[in-house]
Amino acid sequence: MKKSLISIMLVCAMLLSLIGCSADSKDGDGNSQDQSEVTEDGEEKIELTISHNWVEGTKGNGYIWEFIKQYEKENPNIKITTQALGHDDYEVKIATGIAAGDVADIFEFKGGMLVNVDRNNLAVPLNEILEEDTEWADSFRDGMFNDMTTADGDILGFPVEFAVTTVLYYNQEILKEAGYDAPPEEWNDFLKMCDKLNEKGYTPVAFGNAAGWPVESDMFSKYANNMTGTDWFWDIKYGKGGSFTDQEFIDALNMLKEATDRKMFNEDINTLEYSLGQQLYFDGKAAMLMDGSYAIRNILDGASKEIQDATQVSFFPYDKDGKGEAKAVCGGCGWGVGINSKLEGKKREAAIDFCKRYFGPETAATKLEWGMFPAGKVDDYSKADPLQQRYLETIVDNYTDLAQCYSVHLPTNLINVFYNGLQDFMAGNLSAEDYAKEIQAEYERTELK
Repeated sequence: MKKSLISIMLVCAMLLSLIGCSADSKDGDGNSQDQSEVTEDGEEKIELTISHNWVEGTKGNGYIWEFIKQYEKENPNIKITTQALGHDDYEVKIATGIAAGDVADIFEFKGGMLVNVDRNNLAVPLNEILEEDTEWADSFRDGMFNDMTTADGDILGFPVEFAVTTVLYYNQEILKEAGYDAPPEEWNDFLKMCDKLNEKGYTPVAFGNAAGWPVESDMFSKYANNMTGTDWFWDIKYGKGGSFTDQEFIDALNMLKEATDRKMFNEDINTLEYSLGQQLYFDGKAAMLMDGSYAIRNILDGASKEIQDATQVSFFPYDKDGKGEAKAVCGGCGWGVGINSKLEGKKREAAIDFCKRYFGPETAATKLEWGMFPAGKVDDYSKADPLQQRYLETIVDNYTDLAQCYSVHLPTNLINVFYNGLQDFMAGNLSAEDYAKEIQAEYERTELK
């Protein structure tokens, strides 16, 4: 009996010892920390998840993967788990996740999703970070945080890239056949050049709009800004005034209709896939391409050296009767990256550090070499591809106003009305006035905050 009692006491002592060894300790911040979750140097192990649409395999997408490897090497206590999907699939997934309040620790989202990110309190406001580190904040180009700023002034995302959605690419050799060295700056003169290009057997401007978004994003947003001016759009976005039935907006619609009727585009514009529209330009069948800065990657990958060398860039033609600036471009970061508001302590600090590093000035020049267009300022373009250099020197160094791409800023339900109606309108099945009324009716049903 005595031996049994002693055995029981020894077992209890061993259990208490084991419990003591595995008990939670406190880290420097007073937070509970499991002894097994530290590195050999005593640092707390942290795992962060990041979701985005930068799949591996392309030049422009590859840098994030290299950066993560380097970041983990420099921070052995941090593990980054990546959740990546292609653009279209990811857009559906992240919109669903935002609606459900289920997002990664670090998550990429579109400007048009900002209202729901804000409404569901999903992202850490970055205002304090920007105010505390002004040198870091000043390293960005002007307007890069616009797409990530709520109506109340909260900045909820780091800018991914500086994307310009309205760039006019032109084949200078084809234009010379029509008697032009470069596209005319004024709208009516531009249409006259398109007439001459048609006579020469060329499609003036190549476009594939089967998906609905290319015309709105890569062209119409700029036409609208040309006629309404930038302030009108901000009033619309924040519900502070303006209407889609205003004459200025109807004038912009009529610019698009005039361009269609004058055969500025390929006849199958609304049934042709986006990439096949670009292919018309790559094949030398079209003189120009209205597209975003992101088209440069496709030109470099898909067009011959002859087409690449002949390609120059310019601003869109401008109607002098409009309220917008001639050298305004539609663009901004478009997509941003937020930090999950549920993160606390060292995990939140690690997420902030990762984002500040990846989206900060120290990576801007490297991103340019990888075929990206960083939101941060870069002074030396020499390591970029020649076509990239022409774009940067012509557009990025000279734009005078940052207009907004509608599909980036406006809620999805409203943008769907744009997409669906534009094709009918261009086909002549809907008047500018009736189309504007449809948009306005949906706008009035939309919750903007």
